[in-house]
Amino acid sequence: MGFSLYRMWQQLRALKVLIREFDRQRELLQQELTELRSGTVGIGRRVLTMEKSLQQQQERIEEQVEQDSGSKLYSRANKMIELGADMEELIRECELPRAEAELLMRLRQKG
Repeated sequence: MGFSLYRMWQQLRALKVLIREFDRQRELLQQELTELRSGTVGIGRRVLTMEKSLQQQQERIEEQVEQDSGSKLYSRANKMIELGADMEELIRECELPRAEAELLMRLRQKG
């Protein structure tokens, strides 16, 4: 009987060591999980920042394309005036409002 108590006592000590080791591993895993979560949040923030930046760049590109289209239209209208186009032709070919066509004609005549 004394032998079995001693053996139970040894097993209990071994179990306590295992429990301490499992607790230590659980704490390490908990720390890793916390780090992963905070890293994920950081990555999410960076993704949102990059998406916002990308959207702003896309808007700038679209604005530039619109400006380039407008300047090409006016360059074409000026070239047509140089070649002798009249106001009605400018309005029709360049799809300009009458007021803009008149302004271009006047500016070109003064120059």
